[in-house]
Amino acid sequence: MNSTPTLQTIGERTRSFVGDVLRPPSTPTGSPRRILAARQITAVVGSLATLIQVVIWLLIGVIGGDLDSPWWLLTAVATTAVVGGLTVADGLAADIR
Repeated sequence: MNSTPTLQTIGERTRSFVGDVLRPPSTPTGSPRRILAARQITAVVGSLATLIQVVIWLLIGVIGGDLDSPWWLLTAVATTAVVGGLTVADGLAADIR
């Protein structure tokens, strides 16, 4: 039996993943929805900003012939720190309840 995924199943998985990322967070009763929404918005905006910066950084390298230091890491690291902080805050809020 062929176990390799087809293009259709890969497309369905990709759409499902994108839908899970962009869909408003589902929360159990009593969970602070604002923290989860802030975490999701921060992750999406930070990822998009980092992606744009990486593309610009690569274009500068291709056109200019010299890759500068990876300044886009500042956005990626800051976004990761904020998402991590919001995740910890969500965990602490769950422990308090």
